Amino acid sequence: MSSGTGILAQKPSQPDETSASKAFTQLPPDIAKAVAAFKSKGHKWTPDYKPGSEDEKIRAVFAAYATNDEPDNRDESQDPWKFEVVNGLFRQSHDEHSKLSPEETLETGFGLLDETPDRWNKFKASVEKLQREAPENVKYKVMFCGRHGQGWHNFGASKYDPVSWELDLTKRNGDGEIVWGPDAELTPLGEKQALTVQEGWKRNLALGAPMPEVWFCSPLTRTAETMRLSFGDILEGKTPIFVEAFREIFVLTIVGIPQFQSYLQERYPTYEFEPGFAEEDPWWKPDERELETNRRERLRNAMFKLFDENDQTLVLHHRPYSLETGEMIPVIVKATKQN
Repeated sequence: MSSGTGILAQKPSQPDETSASKAFTQLPPDIAKAVAAFKSKGHKWTPDYKPGSEDEKIRAVFAAYATNDEPDNRDESQDPWKFEVVNGLFRQSHDEHSKLSPEETLETGFGLLDETPDRWNKFKASVEKLQREAPENVKYKVMFCGRHGQGWHNFGASKYDPVSWELDLTKRNGDGEIVWGPDAELTPLGEKQALTVQEGWKRNLALGAPMPEVWFCSPLTRTAETMRLSFGDILEGKTPIFVEAFREIFVLTIVGIPQFQSYLQERYPTYEFEPGFAEEDPWWKPDERELETNRRERLRNAMFKLFDENDQTLVLHHRPYSLETGEMIPVIVKATKQN
């Protein structure tokens, strides 16, 4: 994330960094050519999964990957909060630093630029200074943002070409060999990734890293299990909170479970639910993919609520965005109250 970029009102990614572009290069040449031709005509791209003409199929495939290219031209001046990323403490906030691997992130104090033995105490002093000197309308929060470990849906997506996956297999719960729906479990690799994160947390806590004060979790089995494995006994006495809006983009394989809240409560009895959490999933639809602009809007509103209702400095939650499976990055967020 670059300087001055709002954490939720994101600028469009560069073409070579988007999942849309990566997937586009994986399409068969004839499909890729047809997609390019269809896009050049200026058609409106929508997640239309109806069977029919080749144009309908192409549009569906392309829309499934291209939504991250949508620009966000909304007027942020009317928002209750303005979000900015604070630079100067973590490598991940600086464009000039190459992307760290998940292992390197855990080995380098989650990416701290300061590599001295006293780095975590100096980090906490820096954050305390920001808070102490902040104007009345400004808050700072340290957010450790993690993506779930590899799920069986991730494995399934890598097993098939994107056309077959997006147009057919995402509507199923599995292929006879593996099961990825309706709420994908972690693969053995995903469990290993989460346990590696736990090792990193325990190592850094022993060196003085701050203990998160609030624990937010996306309401999916793979995210709840990732949190459980990522922290182990660190979670003893802590209460993770399921937050509906912190889910990834809604697609066919994400969730379609009756009695959604009861299902999660039975599996994770020590987790709580945010007020108003629905028993039946209110957002998932069996034949529709959420648009990127809609995802940004619900996450933006969740962040507004978080800053309105929480005075803690250190916040942790799972939000699957621009991270490899099992990866975690810290972000220091400056929020300025505008309205």
